[in-house]
Amino acid sequence: MKRCLLIAAALSAAGCVTERDVCDPVVELGFVPAVYGSVRAAGERAEGLPFRVSAWSLPADARWSAERNVAEEFLAGDLVAQSGGIWRPSEPRNWPGRTLRLSFMGYAPSDAGARCDKNDGVVFADVDTAAEQPDLLFTEPLTDVSKFSNGGIVPMAFRHALCEVAFRVHRLNAGGGEIVLRRIVVESLHCRGCFASLASPQWRFVGEPAPQVFFDGEFAVPSSIRSAGESRRVIPQRLGCRVFVEFDYVNAFGGVISQRLSTIPLDILFEAGRRYVCTLTLAPDDVKFLHETMELDI
Repeated sequence: MKRCLLIAAALSAAGCVTERDVCDPVVELGFVPAVYGSVRAAGERAEGLPFRVSAWSLPADARWSAERNVAEEFLAGDLVAQSGGIWRPSEPRNWPGRTLRLSFMGYAPSDAGARCDKNDGVVFADVDTAAEQPDLLFTEPLTDVSKFSNGGIVPMAFRHALCEVAFRVHRLNAGGGEIVLRRIVVESLHCRGCFASLASPQWRFVGEPAPQVFFDGEFAVPSSIRSAGESRRVIPQRLGCRVFVEFDYVNAFGGVISQRLSTIPLDILFEAGRRYVCTLTLAPDDVKFLHETMELDI
C-alpha cells in the first residue's frame, strides 16, 4: 500500500492519476480459447467461431470451492467473439474492482442451447446424435481469477463432450467377383441424452438404445482398407452389440447374392474427446471385426 501511495502522490503532483487508478486500474475482460488436446480444433476456433461464457464474482478472501452458492452473477452466457486478435464479450465488459475475483465456465457452439449452472456446470439438454450433431465443447470451472492475472485475459480450455466413430472396410479374396457394400448398421446405440459437467462430466441417457446406420450407399469394397462413409459424433458409452453389414456379392459370372451378416458382439468403450475407427473384413459369406483404433483427440 505504501508503494501505491508513493506512486500515486508522484503522479498526482504531475496532474496524472489518482491512487485508485494506480492500485485498481480499469482492465477490459478478454479470453483466449483453446480445445484441450486438439490442435486442429483449436485452430478452427481461432478463426472466429463464437462461444458463450458465464461468470460469477466473490470477494477476494472467499473461494469458489466453498462459497459458490453465494457467488453473484457477472456474465450470463454472454456471447464471446474474436475482435482485433482478442476474444471479448459482444457487449464489452471491464473487470470488477480488485476486491473481487471471478470464476468462469463456457461452452460452444454459441447456438447449442446450453446453459451454465453453478451446481451442474455446463448443461447440454436433449442432445440427439441420430440427427446431425455439432461438436459440443465445454470448460471446467476456472475459479478465483484476479484481473491482475495475465493482463485480464482468461484462458478457456474447452473439452469435447462427444466422441467420434467411423468405419473402414476391406474384402478378402472374392473368388474373382466383387463385394458392393450397401449398409453398415450398429445394432444398439444410445443417441439421446443430457450432459452435465459437474461434479464430473457425465451423460444421462434418454430413452432406449436403437439401431443406427453408419453407412448407406453403394461402395465397391477393395482389398485394401478404405473408409466407409463419414465419421459420426456419438454419446460416450460402451458398445456391447453386433454390427450388421448389408452387401451384394457379384460373382465372376455376374450373378448377385445379397447378404445381411453380422459380427460377433463387440465390446468397445467410447470415451469423450476421442475418435474411434472400426475396421470390418468382408468375405462373400462372412463379416469379421478386424480391429479398432483410437485417436487421442478429435
